[in-house]
Amino acid sequence: MAGCFERRLPRSRSSCVAVGFALIATACGAGPLSPAPSVPKSPPATSPSTSPADQEGVIAEREGLEESLPTGSPADSSGNAPKAAPHKTVQSSETGLAAPEREPRKITYRVTPQGLEVDVAGVRIVPQATAIKLKNGGYALSVSAKMKATDSEAHTVLSPENGPLAFSVILYDKHGRELARHGDHRSGNDQEFVLPGSELEMARDWPSGAVQGPLWWGQRAQLQVGLWGLSGGEPSGETRPVKKLFVVDLSAGANPRAIISPPEL
Repeated sequence: MAGCFERRLPRSRSSCVAVGFALIATACGAGPLSPAPSVPKSPPATSPSTSPADQEGVIAEREGLEESLPTGSPADSSGNAPKAAPHKTVQSSETGLAAPEREPRKITYRVTPQGLEVDVAGVRIVPQATAIKLKNGGYALSVSAKMKATDSEAHTVLSPENGPLAFSVILYDKHGRELARHGDHRSGNDQEFVLPGSELEMARDWPSGAVQGPLWWGQRAQLQVGLWGLSGGEPSGETRPVKKLFVVDLSAGANPRAIISPPEL
């Protein structure tokens, strides 16, 4: 079920104090007042840089960590992305102390002559995508993926109303300017299973559900794909989302072609 997420820096408390003082002075209307004392601003927060992924041999192999799941409320009419939810600290019900955060899963991306392969939590996923010309002149995508176990465990896959694949999309106009973002919503808690030696086929079309479309001539779509939930690689057997699985790019034109690639890490 990219790239479609933003990190918001904390606001400076000191700047809010200065603005509030100025507003009070204006509202009194009792003649000129001395200017509010200047308060030094806190330096902007910085984020750690991320080094580029390594590539080895003929087969390019990229390893990344899960980040934002391509889900959430659709963008508003101006095309702005949905606001990120505030960070919450998980409290232990037994001790009342903050519970340690779970280690993110490692995802390995291999770009082979046959296409992209994704290894995560003891399964291998091989995606495919095809561009579709609609009767109304628009363009859509048909996305599928095959999943098989690479270990000896049984894996649970969360499969709600629109299947295991979670979508989000960014639409661009012919000049490369962002038009809109649409996120996904989950409805249902059905499950499917991948047993050792078996294979699960997953499929979903875009547009579908809350992820709107289609694409029109000259426009470009970047579809980010994740999984609503997958178990494996943990003693607890917990089902957790795979937040960055792969990306599908589609440009609408005379010869539309769907291109699958690893997400930007």
